[in-house]
Formats: sequence, C-alpha cells, structure tokens
Amino acid sequence: LASSLVLSTVSEGFCVQLLGRLCTGAGAGMLFNSAMAMVMERYQEPLRSEYLGTSLGLGTVGNLVGPPLAGYAFTLSGELDFPCPEGLAFL
Repeated sequence: LASSLVLSTVSEGFCVQLLGRLCTGAGAGMLFNSAMAMVMERYQEPLRSEYLGTSLGLGTVGNLVGPPLAGYAFTLSGELDFPCPEGLAFL
C-alpha cells in the first residue's frame, strides 16, 4: 500500500497515477480479506458476528471520511501555496 501511495504521488502522467490507484485498490482488497479471515479463524460463533460487523463498520469509516479530508487537503494546498502538495498525503 505504501509503494502505491508513493507511485501515485510522484508520478507526472495519468497512466502512472492510475496504476498507483489500481495497486492501492488491490492491496486494500487483500488486506480487507485477510482481516476477515483472521476474525473468522480466531473467534467462535457468538462473538464472531459482532466482531465481523465491527470490522466491516470500521472499514467503511475511511471511505466516508477520506473524500472530504482529501478535498480539504487539496484546498489547503492551494491556499498555502505548497511547492509539493503531494506531501500532504504523507501527513
């Protein structure tokens, strides 16, 4: 995931940024599935449903909060005139 972030932030062209985003999606998909497998393996049925629901709910928080924060970071980078606005991604 970190390498795809670096790939998409330092790229100049659209194709390389798209490749970085594809790598991010693939990595997140693998991470999500492995987390579900660990919960299924570790916990028995009474608690399993509760923990699966919690992990699914917390997993979607990034999808809900990410776009507004990215828009704010983009606006902030234009106002402060950063020489490298991609550096905000590493904060």
